[in-house]
Amino acid sequence: MTRNLLALCLLLVPVVAAPAADLELKKGDHICIIGNALAERMQHFGWLETRLHSRFPEHELVIRNLGYSADEIDGFRNFNHRLRSMSFGSQDEWLAGKSGVPQPAKLSPRDQGKVRENRFELTNTKADVIFAFYGYNESYGGEKGLPEFKKNVEEFIKHTLGQQYNGHSAPRLVLFSPIGVETILDPNLPSAKAVLETNQRLKLYAGAMAEVAKANSVLFVDLFGVTLGERTPQQSLTINGIHQNALGDSLIAAAAEQGLFPGGPQIKRDANALEAVRQAVLDKNFYWYNRYRVTDGFSTYGDRAFLKFSEGPGGYGDGLSNYSVGQRELDVIDVLTSNRDAAVWSAARGKPAQPVDDNLPEFIPVISNKPGPLEGGKHIFLSGAESISKMTVGAGLAVELFADESMFPELVNPVQMAFDTKGRLWVAA
Repeated sequence: MTRNLLALCLLLVPVVAAPAADLELKKGDHICIIGNALAERMQHFGWLETRLHSRFPEHELVIRNLGYSADEIDGFRNFNHRLRSMSFGSQDEWLAGKSGVPQPAKLSPRDQGKVRENRFELTNTKADVIFAFYGYNESYGGEKGLPEFKKNVEEFIKHTLGQQYNGHSAPRLVLFSPIGVETILDPNLPSAKAVLETNQRLKLYAGAMAEVAKANSVLFVDLFGVTLGERTPQQSLTINGIHQNALGDSLIAAAAEQGLFPGGPQIKRDANALEAVRQAVLDKNFYWYNRYRVTDGFSTYGDRAFLKFSEGPGGYGDGLSNYSVGQRELDVIDVLTSNRDAAVWSAARGKPAQPVDDNLPEFIPVISNKPGPLEGGKHIFLSGAESISKMTVGAGLAVELFADESMFPELVNPVQMAFDTKGRLWVAA
């Protein structure tokens, strides 16, 4: 990107003029990021978190991204605008880091002592500061939907400021506008005319957010202008006009930092040092994402989590539940995440970012309900050649071994296999 183009992108015109006021961040603050796809995608590039840690290297900030595509600002009370699987946890529960066992009566005697009363105890959310990214999805309500949107923004602000997620004080809340949509010269994406219409609608909603935020003395950061302006395809800031790519995230983070600290000093940053912090942030975010967005939530904390398994054939009964085993694994990921907070802080101070994982909770051993004939219920696994020797092959047919785990160790744990139209076998492992 040329210097002139970068300057153009950073020349944001506030939707509503307001006195500049820096966000106050304190040492040890817990920052939670909530909102739609703009918020969610930030964790995969890490630029906003990186800039915050770089700006405050001694603050030891704890940042957790709770963004989720399609979330809307009234999702704190409206399930249809914050769709989740069963017993995922409410927005307030996640922000407070406090949520009980969803169905305690379904735990078995063998689960006792293995599960936490507060399943979010180790998440390290407990928000002191909340960054809220909303407005894009809501903007589809058009001009007619503005009054309802303003009402929802106001109620969200009042509800949020009425909580004490950290246990002792109201959070410091920041509202961020949606970004503008950019035109990408692709016949599969919206035309320039459609993009213009969308941006006119988004500008109305960004202005409404600014207006309500100002009326409630809440800091508002305008990101609307960040992705506006002409670009060549090589300089696109999004993958499809609305969802930021790595370059776009970097630009958005720079604009967000300027909006959060308009009166603060300009920070001189070494590119290599900044990238070291970002890599530490991305490592932390990898574990956090796999905790917050755990695969198959219905089997981890929903109804299927409370299936219980006993040793031996049949296997159902008063044995361990999916819940106790799965929650312990989430505890492990929580600690892995927290250990990487320390690595991020170290990188922000210019020191090595090497996480130490010598404090992980022990996994709960799971004994198979379908044991094999070997000691400890282990199963016999035949080699490829041995397996072929036990097959009954039709006349005129032959079985040839062309790949197994001895040739490709990754094949020991395949999750999906498929042949393509050229007869090649592809294995995901």
